[in-house]
Amino acid sequence: FVIISNDDMLYDILARNFVAEGNMVVVSVDYRLAPENKFPAALMDTYSVLHWIFNTQNQYSQYFDTSKVIVAGDSAGSMIAMGVSMLARDRNELAGSIAAQVLLYPGTYYNQTTESFEKFGDDAYMLPQGKLTAQWFHEQYFDHTTNHFRLADEDDTDANIDLLQPSDPETVNGYPVVTQPYLNPWAADSLANLPFTHMIAAEFDPLRD
Repeated sequence: FVIISNDDMLYDILARNFVAEGNMVVVSVDYRLAPENKFPAALMDTYSVLHWIFNTQNQYSQYFDTSKVIVAGDSAGSMIAMGVSMLARDRNELAGSIAAQVLLYPGTYYNQTTESFEKFGDDAYMLPQGKLTAQWFHEQYFDHTTNHFRLADEDDTDANIDLLQPSDPETVNGYPVVTQPYLNPWAADSLANLPFTHMIAAEFDPLRD
């Protein structure tokens, strides 16, 4: 949610391969990036696309089988995909339901470092993403408003959230304490009633844990 977008050739190639080899329709979301756009920009951009697929009749509707919609992403994209699944469950406003979510080496533990970060990150096994890298990415997307969003509510409780005064967040081991469930799923009251989940992790990945 910071440095890679739809303009990146790698993800364009991946999307095209899924279409060509998987005989499927792929909608690749060009969501807004941090740090210019903090949470929940990327999440809500993606949810808006999902809402459009399920709830809007347009010239593209004939290509969508809304009984087979899957959300997927890798790394930070997996975090967004899982947040979208949770938000769809909690808002209950889609004309249908997500069939499955595919999470490729997801970064789901947002509050602090993990054993795999310490063991495999910071240039171990030639993998640059470790504790310091993760902290930098977190700082780009998280700010003093993040924990205050109540995205599942239908009222206007978030309307004046920009009036909150900037403040230093509570931290644990250098990481902000994230109680926002759509960014840190472990802070959610429940992970029940989510779509079928296929998760892929790599043995020596800093994000493994």
